[in-house]
Amino acid sequence: TFGALNSAMDARDGDTVLSGTAKLVEIFEQVEAFWATRNVPAAAAIATEAAAAANEIRAALEAQAFQEIAPARDALAATCQSCHDEYRERVDGDTRIKAGVL
Repeated sequence: TFGALNSAMDARDGDTVLSGTAKLVEIFEQVEAFWATRNVPAAAAIATEAAAAANEIRAALEAQAFQEIAPARDALAATCQSCHDEYRERVDGDTRIKAGVL
């Protein structure tokens, strides 16, 4: 989803960026709930940060504060990456939660 959002930002496709950020917020709310119910508060907090970054992109676009979009996108990418580095691993072309995290 982030890749599609990033492509839409590069293409300056505002409608797709708005729908993409809404989808990401929805996903991150689910991810936050997943980690919270499994008592992994650091991962839940990362998901909350990611949702906030997605909302910052949306808000910047709606306010036509285009100079704020790239920093928000970078924050979102870094937040996603930090969670994936800490809690996810690639196995046979798929990603899964690292062993021992849950």
